[in-house]
Amino acid sequence: MTATSELLLQVDRAFRTLQVRSPAPPTRFYLNLTQTCQLRCAHCITGAPEKTADGTAQNMTAAVLDALRPHLAHALYVGLTHAGEPMLAPLFVPALQAVKDARAGQPTVVHLLTNGLAMTVERLMEVTALGVNSLSISMDGMSAGSHDLLRVGSRIQQLLPRVEALAQARRDHGLALRMGLACTLHRQNVTELDALVEFAARAGLDWVKLEEMYPINPVAKAAMVDASVM
Repeated sequence: MTATSELLLQVDRAFRTLQVRSPAPPTRFYLNLTQTCQLRCAHCITGAPEKTADGTAQNMTAAVLDALRPHLAHALYVGLTHAGEPMLAPLFVPALQAVKDARAGQPTVVHLLTNGLAMTVERLMEVTALGVNSLSISMDGMSAGSHDLLRVGSRIQQLLPRVEALAQARRDHGLALRMGLACTLHRQNVTELDALVEFAARAGLDWVKLEEMYPINPVAKAAMVDASVM
């Protein structure tokens, strides 16, 4: 049995026996590197647009990253999640490097969720070299009347060719990278889901993840899909 298998067995055993403290170290990490975002999504659940605008958005500090370093040696999964746009964080590259150094070539899923604005082909090559092997891009529709309407500051007509270029670069360079789309379901995009999935298939992506709208504010509440139409 490998050391990784033994860790997972310990975690599973602790869960099944209702242990308050696990005898094994954590193996899954979800890191919110920043609350800053260059978009102003009307349905944002983290308040990133407001925090960015008024200057209260916070970033992970070097002290926090240093405290995490010993634990990252056990990281089977690291998710750079969306309190803000991870690629804007001052510690974006240092965090990826810290995971890479700590894991020393051991198998690790490093997942990046991004709005895609800062992700060029050149940056894709950089982040995959730093260990990112799972990439999800937020896309909330196939038209300006759906995606652009809620994801203020993003333009679907710019994002579509960018996603295609990233997928093509993955093929051209043989990158060990899985790619997909994350789509928040709302009233304006329900009729575009077929087109969204067809686009993902043509581009050669690996998944389309559908997420529910949360009524965080009046705009989001009004955009929620009536279950009776599904």
